Parts: sequence; structure tokens; C-alpha cells
Amino acid sequence: QKWTTDDYDYYTNGTSLWIDTDDNIYGSMNNTDASISYVTKFDEDGAIQWTFTIGSKGYPMPDRFNIAAIDGENTSNRINAVGYWYNNSFSASNAMVWSINKTGSYNWQRAMYVDGSVGATYWYDVVTEPEKLTLFGQWTDTSNSIDRAMACQITNDAGSVNWTNYYHYGEQGGWANYFNGANIDSEGNLIAVGQINGVSEMMV
Repeated sequence: QKWTTDDYDYYTNGTSLWIDTDDNIYGSMNNTDASISYVTKFDEDGAIQWTFTIGSKGYPMPDRFNIAAIDGENTSNRINAVGYWYNNSFSASNAMVWSINKTGSYNWQRAMYVDGSVGATYWYDVVTEPEKLTLFGQWTDTSNSIDRAMACQITNDAGSVNWTNYYHYGEQGGWANYFNGANIDSEGNLIAVGQINGVSEMMV
């Protein structure tokens, strides 16, 4: 079915989806005209059950929200959306995590900073486990002109950080590194895929 919001449908685009054990579908969408992002639940027949909104209507907006990916975990009864928040006042992007329960209510959100206000951070994917989330994305260190692939694990209940790692290949000020996607194998190993821009190679 066509999935839009109000009168901004011309500028909306779907970005990710997750399906639970009851075959309910959870989809994320960004509205670039209104600077709003959404997570919507559909039942197995495609009927909309609820929509969770991030941001508010109006253009131009001082802030822009963008959801890159969503994931869920059936025993924790939560949907997790990741992306970034761009603040025009500070001209910087901060990686964001939003935790939503399966009824569409808000649990918590967390902005992820690196070394205070130095650089910009982005999340592009999330792997959800019963008690933890692992986030994958990019940190742009503007003080050294380096783009580092970034992974961070946080708790599922309130977003407390367990660990954060950065990965970079190439010389300072050269190649850009980032993780685009990730998954988990049957033994609990996290596997991420991304890109090294300076040599046009895929990174796993």
C-alpha cells in the first residue's frame, strides 16, 4: 500500500523495516520536506496500527532528523531506531538512538557524542539483543579530518554505554571509513560491513 504522512508525501522515503514473530511489520520513513521521521507499525495484512513521530511540522526547521535503520527483539518488546540529528544552530550532526515499545509509546532516546563537541557522529545500523544494542556508523573527526568507522554497544533499558570502538584505515586526512550495515551470527559474533572510500573497497 501507499505509505505517506499528511500532505508531505512527495518528499517522504522509506528507509528500513523489521518483522516480529507475529508477522507485524515496522517501517521507518524520513520526510525531508518537513524534517520529520516516523516509525509505523503495520499488521500482517498491511493495516496501519500506529505511527511514532520524531520532530515536528514546519519548514524550515532548526533541526533535521533522519532514521537510517530500525531493529527489534521479541523478548524485550522494543523497537530501536537509529540515525542522526542535525542541529543547524551548531552545524553538527549527532548520532541518535530512539527506543519505542511495540504499542508505539516512547521509552527513551540518547544522543551520542565523541570527545565533547568535536566532529560529527552518525548511526547507520543497529543489532538488537535482549539486553543490549550494538550501533554501527561513522565519526567524522573534524579536528584531524579523519572519518572513522564507529561501533558502540549500549544497554537496552536506558542506553548506558558498555563500550565504543573506532576503526580507520589510511593516512590522516585521507580515506573515509564507515559501517553501513551489521548482523549477528548464531554464536553471538557481530559482523559489520562498510566502506573505505579512499580505495573504493568494501570493509568487513
